[in-house]
Order: sequence, then structure tokens, then C-alpha cells
Amino acid sequence: MPPNILLITADDMGGDTPGCFGGPAEVTPTLDRLAAEGMTFGRAHVAIAVCQPSRSANMTGRWPHRNGAQGFEPITAGVPLLTRLLHEAGYMPGILGKVEHLQPVEAFGWEFTRGMRELGMGRDPRAYGEASRRFMGEAAAQGRPWFLMANAHDPHRPYSGSQDELDRFPAEARATYPAPSKVFGPAHEVGDLPGFLPGLPEVAQEYQEYLSSSRRCDDVVAGVLRALDEAGAADDTLVVFLSDNGIAVPFAKANCYLQSSWTPLIVRWPLVTRPGTRVDTAFVSMIDLFPTLCAAAGVPEPTGLDGRSMLPLLRGERQDGWDTVFTVFHETAPGRRCSPPPPATNGSHSVPGSTGTVFRRSSTLSAPIRTRWPTWPRIRAMGRRSRPRGGTCSRGWPRPAIRSSTRTAGSSKTSSSGSCGK
Repeated sequence: MPPNILLITADDMGGDTPGCFGGPAEVTPTLDRLAAEGMTFGRAHVAIAVCQPSRSANMTGRWPHRNGAQGFEPITAGVPLLTRLLHEAGYMPGILGKVEHLQPVEAFGWEFTRGMRELGMGRDPRAYGEASRRFMGEAAAQGRPWFLMANAHDPHRPYSGSQDELDRFPAEARATYPAPSKVFGPAHEVGDLPGFLPGLPEVAQEYQEYLSSSRRCDDVVAGVLRALDEAGAADDTLVVFLSDNGIAVPFAKANCYLQSSWTPLIVRWPLVTRPGTRVDTAFVSMIDLFPTLCAAAGVPEPTGLDGRSMLPLLRGERQDGWDTVFTVFHETAPGRRCSPPPPATNGSHSVPGSTGTVFRRSSTLSAPIRTRWPTWPRIRAMGRRSRPRGGTCSRGWPRPAIRSSTRTAGSSKTSSSGSCGK
């Protein structure tokens, strides 16, 4: 039987928040254990740094401008979906949380769903554990492998213990989920603020609230993994953890900076990934998950994918071509969108309403890499290495960033020409 697949996602967790990625101690003990048992990727990026289109790219293996979900729109009819391919191969697909963030919902063929309110506003570890147990039990009774997408709603705003939480969630909603197993406050040593945030008391307080929410996300992961162990299926399950985008603060979520798209990718696949392995030389994109999971399940890839399989990397094999990764951005949750760029002088057209970033490995930090966006016909031909051209923003916004980076392990040098964010 092919492996079960457990895809766990965090909502708005920064790439350097988990302790195993250099984050503060005691925030993510479960993720740290998972990393010690599996493989971590230090240069993993989502395709686009905002929730629904990021998840849509993961589940189609295509860039947003090629799957139709550039913002909070449904995926275009006819685009192959991971769950449908797995279902045809005998898998039972299920989803916990963020159900409406993959549209159209009915196209995915979910056989088991639990929405936000059934999971304590997506913040109750016990509810996630119980739902996972029931799903795994139903699949076992049918003798089928399964694919479960378990989506925590933490650490998305409102943060735990914040005034925003009191304002946005009524008392009856707050009563459906517990406090984090560890709450961070002024008395806790959490180190310095992330370098892209100003060192202000109000920012420090909100960051501590964010860390508390991140701890509860870790509690949710613990509940799901506990159910997996109790089902006796851990040795037969490929586990993937990632975040859909960076923290919901300036210069992170809904933009094209390093902290926007950097995701804390962890993969544990017994007898395939070597425990405690860290991959810091390969830039991987989350559109690579689709072909990777197809390969793991023994399912043929559909044509038209922009990602490539990471299976050789998971096996510890050498594989070239992982020195560059791209990210893009089109539209925020309120529908704010970059306007089309000026027409190209050669008569061709670029992707409208787009900005983007390229991260590339280099042996030197002497100069940032700056490259013109390819025009639309080239984007169609280039596949996963494509990136749409930026333009001016609508509603009086500044020109979006055409942001590039050369990086070596633990270092970066960047340049930009503006920003276009949420």
C-alpha cells in the first residue's frame, strides 16, 4: 500500500519562528521533535505570500496566474487537483480547517471535512486530535490509504491574549478553545525581535502574543500527531509541515520580501528521510509539493505542472537545479490588486497585476541580482522558473517591488524598488 500523507499547515507562521529554524526556545517543542525525526529545509518558499492563493498553488502545482487563483478566486475548472488524483488512486481525502480557502470546495472531492467552528475556531488541539482519529479510523475500516490536510488557524490574527481577540471573537467563541500550553509575556526571555520589525514596546508585546499563538499551533500539531501514533500509522505516513506565508506584519505577509514567502518546511517519511537532516543549499518552492506527493504515492504527474519532484532530495540524493526560487504577488484579501504594467515595447504582454521576487544562491554577496521580468510568451514557456512582470499599483499605491536576492548560507543581500502589500 502507498504511504498515507499528512499535510499540516500553519496560518501566518514566519519561517524562522520554530525553534528548529532558529526561533525562540519553547515556542514549538512538537515541531522541533518532528524536525529531529525528519528533514528540514532552510530555503523553502511559498509561491505567493497570502493564504488562499498560496494553498491553491500547493494543491495544483501551478503558479497562481496558471491555476486561476491569483487572489481569493476559485481555481479554474479543468486544472488538475492533488486530491482528485489521489482519490483516483484509492486515497481517502480529508481536510480539517480552512475548508473555504480552497475553492471551489466541491471540486476537491473531500470525503471528510471539519470547519473552523467545529474545531474551536480552528484553535482547539483536542478537537483536531479527535477529528484526526475519526478520519484515520474510517480510512482504516475501508482499507484505504489516506490524505489528510490539517490546517491550524493559529497563529493568524487575532493573537492569543490580545485586545484584538476580545474585539473580534465573542465570549461564546473564545470559550470553544483553550489558552496555549505556554503563554509568553514580558517575564519570558524570547530574544530579540525579528530584525525587520521596529524595537518598540507595542511591537514587542504583539510579538509575544504572536508567539503564544504559535505555541497553540504547535499544540494542534501535537494533537494530530498523537492521533497518528494512536492509530498505529506513523511508520506508514509521510508527514509534511509548512506555513502558508509569513507573519501578518509589515514586510512579511502579502508582499515579496524574504520574510513574506520563507516557510518552515519539515518532512518526515520513515525509512526515506534521514532523521535530523537539514537541507540548506536547495531553494525549494511549495509548488514542488504536488509532484513530490504524486511520486510518493506512485501517481503519474499530470502535464502542465510548474513544480518538480523533491523525491531525490528527500532520499538524500544529489540533484541539480535547486539554486533559484521565485515568488509572486497579485492580490490581498480585501481585493487590493496591482494594476497592469505598461505595454511592452515589443508588442508582447506581461502578466497583469503582478509583482515578484527571485531568490538565488550565489558564491558572492558583492552585488544583488537584478533581472527584467520575462514577457508573457516566455512565462508560458519557462514553467516553474517563470515570474510575471510588476507594474504600478492602483489606488495611489507605490510601485510594487521588483526584489532580488543573492544569498549564501545564513546571509542575504537584497535590493528593491518599492512595495505593494496588504
